[in-house]
Amino acid sequence: MSAASGGFAPQWQDPAHADSFWFRDAMHFPAPVTPLNATFFQPAFTRGASAAISRLSMPVTGLTIGVHHGYVYMNPVPFQGDEAATQARFAEMQRLTMELGATNLQDWYDTFEPRVLAIAQEAAGFDFAGAPTPAIARHLAGLFDRTVEVWDIHMRVNIPTMNAVFGLEEMIHQTLGKAALDDSRALLQGFENKSSALGQALWEMAEWGRSQPGLAECVAAANVRGGRVVLPPHPQAAK
Repeated sequence: MSAASGGFAPQWQDPAHADSFWFRDAMHFPAPVTPLNATFFQPAFTRGASAAISRLSMPVTGLTIGVHHGYVYMNPVPFQGDEAATQARFAEMQRLTMELGATNLQDWYDTFEPRVLAIAQEAAGFDFAGAPTPAIARHLAGLFDRTVEVWDIHMRVNIPTMNAVFGLEEMIHQTLGKAALDDSRALLQGFENKSSALGQALWEMAEWGRSQPGLAECVAAANVRGGRVVLPPHPQAAK
């Protein structure tokens, strides 16, 4: 990453980072993030994702995150080793992918989902308004550790499945050719799930909002004041 490519000179927290490979995470964070996101969420993501990556014997040993002028950049840290060590690590990743991919969905229902829901309920149920400051500080310190755990779970659930898909695509490409890849991706689209249902509901809500005269402009002009969304005057604003 250079000043010319990004339009500004990065402010390195660690001078060694200047020699690393960085790319902007425009998929997850296309807009600048807040200081709280940069100092709380991003370090928790880095620690949790790196733990899972190491556990799953990926060809990278972890991720480093840098936030420059509000924009999030990622640096995959490559595994360092000779050819034999690299091949052994890759073979172990393939073994884990086959082993965990076969039970991934059941592992989610039996182990991971209950833990994620428990963490979410604990965070949502904390009495920030009524708790004394030391209790809030302890809660936030614990919340950071639980956010690390959630990102570890996220990667442990997703990476085996993704690796299995990449392996299937590579096999199809080698045996049937590039044109067959589109058919394979259609085959792997899967069934309705919570993520797709949420996306569908958001799309329907957006379409409804566009159908109400002036509502889309009202929502676009909304501001956040004191932790609450404040809408300009509109007949639907109170609803």
